[in-house]
Amino acid sequence: MTKLIKLLMVVCLFIAVQSGLYAKYICIIDAGSSGSRIWLYNVEFDSAKGTVNAAEIALDKSKSKTKPGIAAFANVDSKKIQTEIANYFAAMLGEVTEKAKAAGCDPKTIPIYLLATAGMRIVSPTDQTYIYSELIKYLSTTGFIVDEKSSAKTISGEMEGVFDWLAVNWKNNISRANNPTLGVMDMGGASMQVVYATPMNSGKGIQPVKIGDIDPIKYNVYSKSYLGLGADYARYQYSDDLNCFFKGFYTPGKGGNYGSGLVDVDRLLTSVARLEPIPFDKMNAPMEFCAISAFNTIAKSEHFKFNTTMSIPEMVDKGNVLAENTWQSLEKEAQSNPYLFSLMFTSQHIIEVLRDLGFTDDKKIQLSDASWPIGAAIYLAYNNTTLQQGVNLVGAEQEQEQEQSGNLAALQGGWDSESADIWIGE
Repeated sequence: MTKLIKLLMVVCLFIAVQSGLYAKYICIIDAGSSGSRIWLYNVEFDSAKGTVNAAEIALDKSKSKTKPGIAAFANVDSKKIQTEIANYFAAMLGEVTEKAKAAGCDPKTIPIYLLATAGMRIVSPTDQTYIYSELIKYLSTTGFIVDEKSSAKTISGEMEGVFDWLAVNWKNNISRANNPTLGVMDMGGASMQVVYATPMNSGKGIQPVKIGDIDPIKYNVYSKSYLGLGADYARYQYSDDLNCFFKGFYTPGKGGNYGSGLVDVDRLLTSVARLEPIPFDKMNAPMEFCAISAFNTIAKSEHFKFNTTMSIPEMVDKGNVLAENTWQSLEKEAQSNPYLFSLMFTSQHIIEVLRDLGFTDDKKIQLSDASWPIGAAIYLAYNNTTLQQGVNLVGAEQEQEQEQSGNLAALQGGWDSESADIWIGE
């Protein structure tokens, strides 16, 4: 009977391969500066069509998020840290385990990745080593699949950009039909990413991306990260510029000149940051861009009310209307929106970023609430290493040779260490 069952399993796996459908579960922990959130995805690739389906497995939000950020572990004594880490992740991993089993998936077949962003950028290398070694030690006891080199680390800004690109493009644009892909702009709190597919095979900032196990589809993606141009870090440099904040915010009756604020903000981008224009004229075909994170949040906020697209002139017009408000008239609204005070500056910053990237007044920019964790899941699901579970189509020796190839190799070693985001990306 046992031999019969094994034979049936082999036959089922063979049928799955022949059908061209490959599905796998993958767990991503987004370790942000103020807290962590866990995600569970079921990623499926149809090799015949070259299409991806990445389904998010719904988790209880009250159990899938926790505070503070993992940087806090730097101050925990080595004798207590494993207990602290276990308490920190208990509810999150318990929720993933429960939902995975309910979906018919054994948690022991799920690779887990804790990927840190802005919060770990300011942590010293010594403390990072301590934190990550303790996290790997703990994760190795949870029953999930853990890789010592890649299951817990800080991702670069460029790598985050690649994840952004996948998060935006996987649903409608990635296929063997060579559909045009969207370029992506992501503005976080500390840094900003600009990323798009390129026909170039190599060069600084270019990352090869493959999707699928058998006969994968491949892209070359250019990703550039700008440390300091995130909405918060940029604002810190203008905290005493009255024209970047509502009239009366600092000084009664003063400030709030939107046009003057735009001029002031542009100085940072042209004189200090030296923003790199997108080479629209050198692309093989016209490319549209999609803006996410702060771009999307500000554009869809109550005072701008964009729906699916925005343009620079529309943003300027609504910004001028916004600037007619005094801070005193907005104080009641600010009680339920702690970020309202920064709305004027961030909108000015977005406008000047778009201008300096080369967007013209007639160009529409798409808006999306996509975020990088789903892109990370797709990227890491197809790494051609022993982390993959299920159908193993290569021998042990070949598998060993491939361990440092494909998508995972870039995550293990990082890449483009001379980039603007020298430490780590947001």
